[in-house]
Amino acid sequence: YKKDGQYYMRLFTHRELYRLMGLRDEEYDKIKEAIPLSPQAKCAGNSICVDVLFHLFRKMFTDKEPDKNSSYVLF
Repeated sequence: YKKDGQYYMRLFTHRELYRLMGLRDEEYDKIKEAIPLSPQAKCAGNSICVDVLFHLFRKMFTDKEPDKNSSYVLF
């Protein structure tokens, strides 16, 4: 964002990084208890965003919309 003619950058919090990976806040709370703070961002950065990957594969292999009542099924 821009303020007083200068640009500033806000970094994501660890919770926001895990939300981008598709995890719920309850799951992040468990991770926060199990993993020290410093490697948490690295773990989130090295993971694959399941929601994005699902939609990429869905577009590559089929054009069907996902069924709202089922888990992730490609075909």
